[in-house]
Amino acid sequence: MTLIADSGSTKTAWELTSLSADFREISYQTSGLNPYLLSVEQLQEEVSKQLPLRANDVSEVFFYGAGCADASRCQQVRTALQPLFLGAKIYVESDLLGAARAVCRRERGIICILGTGANSALFDGEQFVDQILPLGYQLGDEGGGADLGRRLLQAYFYRELPPHLQDEMRTLLPNGRTDVLDAMKGKRPNTWLANWTHFIHLHIKEPTMNRLVSAAFEAFLTRQISKYADCEVLPIHFVGSVATTFEPLLTEVLAKKNLQKGSVTNTIIKQLSAYHRGSSAV
Repeated sequence: MTLIADSGSTKTAWELTSLSADFREISYQTSGLNPYLLSVEQLQEEVSKQLPLRANDVSEVFFYGAGCADASRCQQVRTALQPLFLGAKIYVESDLLGAARAVCRRERGIICILGTGANSALFDGEQFVDQILPLGYQLGDEGGGADLGRRLLQAYFYRELPPHLQDEMRTLLPNGRTDVLDAMKGKRPNTWLANWTHFIHLHIKEPTMNRLVSAAFEAFLTRQISKYADCEVLPIHFVGSVATTFEPLLTEVLAKKNLQKGSVTNTIIKQLSAYHRGSSAV
């Protein structure tokens, strides 16, 4: 059987599948498994505790993950998974390639991830032909959840929110900047930042919040998408919770820049399962 994983920084979707026509896929979910944030030991511990599978259930693993953009990080994940699936062939690729295979299939297009982080690439139907490398939540990830959280916190501490929102934020951060600094020293600071998207979405009808999200999306499109050849005519596909949660604003910003909106989806594990079964079905 084949085990497929679509892993972000916040959560990982898993699906156990088979070429057998009568096999029914089994789905699982664990926390995010980003090798930039977790050591080999931590990755292994997360999987072993949360994924109820035995080694002999799996003959191959296809892991698509955030943070798996270079060979050393991919090897880190392989090293963590191999003892848990002895005898299985383990393939580790970026979450962006997983998104492209799931959404673009064999067609040209621009694939974007807007979840906790943000990433994009130009896909020719087989491989990436251009990519603006992401800088992570510390320096970039414009348009992703961590970026939205950072923008909200900046607006709060710089006193740029309406008074009633300033008051709400004050109750959520009773110790002020200390709460933020402590959280940024924690295990998953990017996830903590991204969790503020819930507050933003709750108040999205507020002009301030509307402008905040729109500005983040405009920055993403300007700094990444506008650099790709044929960006004006190719479909631009989006995967991730931020893209789906704020889809109406994303649609507006794309139209403002005369860019072609493709599909917008939050979950791609079924499409990835179909891809690896060699099927066009979702």
